[in-house]
Amino acid sequence: MSTTARKSGSGILDSVINNLPVELHIPGYRFCGPGTKLAKRLSRGDVGINGLDEACKEHDIAYSREKNLEQRHKADQNLGEKALKRFKSSNASIGEKAAALAVATAMKVKTKLGMGCVNEKTKKRRDVTKQARVALKGKNVKNMKDAIKVALKAVNKAKKKKKFIKAVRVIPIPKTGGFLPLIPIFAGLSALGALGGGAAGIAKAVNDAKDAKQKLEESKRHNVAMEQIAMGLISFESYNSIPNIEKNKNDKFYYGSEGEYIVIPEGNYNVDSINKYIQRSFGDFRSLDDNDSTRTGIVKAQQKLISITANNNTLKCKIKCSEDIDFTKEDSIGHMLGFKPRKLPAFINHQSDFPVDIFNVNNICVECNIVGGSYVNDKQAHVIHEFFPKVPAGFKIIEAPNNVVYLPINTRIIDQIVVNIISEDGELINFGKELVSVRLHLKEA
Repeated sequence: MSTTARKSGSGILDSVINNLPVELHIPGYRFCGPGTKLAKRLSRGDVGINGLDEACKEHDIAYSREKNLEQRHKADQNLGEKALKRFKSSNASIGEKAAALAVATAMKVKTKLGMGCVNEKTKKRRDVTKQARVALKGKNVKNMKDAIKVALKAVNKAKKKKKFIKAVRVIPIPKTGGFLPLIPIFAGLSALGALGGGAAGIAKAVNDAKDAKQKLEESKRHNVAMEQIAMGLISFESYNSIPNIEKNKNDKFYYGSEGEYIVIPEGNYNVDSINKYIQRSFGDFRSLDDNDSTRTGIVKAQQKLISITANNNTLKCKIKCSEDIDFTKEDSIGHMLGFKPRKLPAFINHQSDFPVDIFNVNNICVECNIVGGSYVNDKQAHVIHEFFPKVPAGFKIIEAPNNVVYLPINTRIIDQIVVNIISEDGELINFGKELVSVRLHLKEA
């Protein structure tokens, strides 16, 4: 008959951390710290304030599901790796990077220090087995009966040795879950050990406990106050200088058999202004239409004519030129005029394949990094307000909502406020060198 020793042991740090009575989070975070009231926070729908806090939330959930020490160490390693990624991430703030580095370091230390301890029964079993093995090694036994006698004698001799029993210090506190930081835990254990140092140690421990309680109450008041703050956009002002023709992007009109081209300056144009600019560049202000005698292909030497018109019914454009037109180049104006990448022969009326794409920005979105509660295409976003510019190019945009929509603040500590003006595609909008004025309002929700 063979017996297998049951694996046992428990992580020292896990035991201490799991029994913290209060939430000791990094300031401003909802899950980043030991003692998290996980069930309470999940029931009210709390989410992490950033990528690091979300990783801590997943770590707490893994701890609540797994009681096995090995599985918990895997969760610690996963959190350490994710924290390191957030530390190296380019879109993480300085505060998040500092917290991520602390979390990664703590997880590395925790997995090394908290690997579990062998219990007393297992230790005794190992000692007895070792004594029997040593006794048999020095004896020349010939059969199993003699071997058993030698082993039993060694075991009985080991049992008669004097035992020294060490008193174990136990800290009975309720289980709540959580994972870090480690420094307050060791500080608490040191304060407990100071109780044996006389009246001075007792007084110090009492004062430390009072200070910790006061800091906890202040943190609670701060969190409640921050949860009651919301932000809204009061006004947005700037000139409509958003270019639909940008340098080295779509600013060239290619023509002729030798690859000649005209460079159109960066700016905001309509079809008629594009037509007039190219005509001026050709050196002739006359339009090439169906009634022009040049439709037969007879043109004066060195004379180039062009006609670009818009169809308000189909929203497409029509173009006719005395030169071949090449819209196959990447930086050609053809895409904005609605043409596929193709070449257009001279003296033929050509209609665009698609509607003219004059407005390259349909929505102006004001994004602020400290607000939440908005969604773009079913995904959480930081957009506090969006609108369509109602004025033509060159005129001033003034957006002042009649009913300001206030969104909740998604952070506990405001160390910086970042405002971006983006399009509906999430791209930063180019206002040229024009000044953009944005007024935001913070108030109690």
